[in-house]
Amino acid sequence: MTNEIYDLAIIGAGVMGLSAAFIATSNRPRDILVIFERNIVGAGASRFARGIQINICRNERERQLINLSSKFWQAIYPHGLWPVGRDCDVFWLTRNPKELARLGSVGGTTPSTSSALKQRLSSLPHFFVPSDTAVELDRGSYSPIDRIVQDLAKRLMAAGVSLYERTSIERIRHGSNNILLQTSDNTEHLARRAVLAIGPWLPDSPLLAHLIDAPRLRVKKVVAFHLAARPTPKCPMIGLFDDYAFLIPMIEAGYWLFSFTSQHGM
Repeated sequence: MTNEIYDLAIIGAGVMGLSAAFIATSNRPRDILVIFERNIVGAGASRFARGIQINICRNERERQLINLSSKFWQAIYPHGLWPVGRDCDVFWLTRNPKELARLGSVGGTTPSTSSALKQRLSSLPHFFVPSDTAVELDRGSYSPIDRIVQDLAKRLMAAGVSLYERTSIERIRHGSNNILLQTSDNTEHLARRAVLAIGPWLPDSPLLAHLIDAPRLRVKKVVAFHLAARPTPKCPMIGLFDDYAFLIPMIEAGYWLFSFTSQHGM
């Protein structure tokens, strides 16, 4: 067993774990933090994800999350200075513009036209907006998550946070005052608090047993594929509001990303 007692241990070095660590160090800079990652930083779902920041929310919970995340990312990357990515226009397509306006989190959208959108989409010549679909102009941003993860890891280590890659936590035990974390090589670490952020690997993890009784555990499924068309430098992002799906111009990578999500109870 190591002698040091960490104030906070975070299991998982993807975007969620590193964001939690960043918030913790910002709020309590004197605390001693450690991060454990079973592979290398960003090797899991964060390696494939594309993060977007939008102003549309479907319920009050999403509204709170959007407001909190906007403040968080703007503090880290003011004026849209992402490692890779950019602030950009978002064209929302919807058959229900009143509902879109009602669910706006910041400000409001501006009515636009299909022709205005088509002029911006020379890289998608076959893009078509049905006649019964409204076009609304908004602002948003996007960035590849893997680049953000690498940047956050560098900032955290510079701030004195310990980061152990290729270190898998296999067991968690609660003591009278601390939490005991046991690694795959039977090394034990003590922490006063712990955050479990291992994303989609949770179903195959021995740590799932600690969440069996969690009644609100949810699984988020993301479907995404690439369109083999190179976006132009000023391409907007497209939001399909009725399906809550997105076309994101990955300009640096040279393709469009189509993505949508769904959630099912576990």
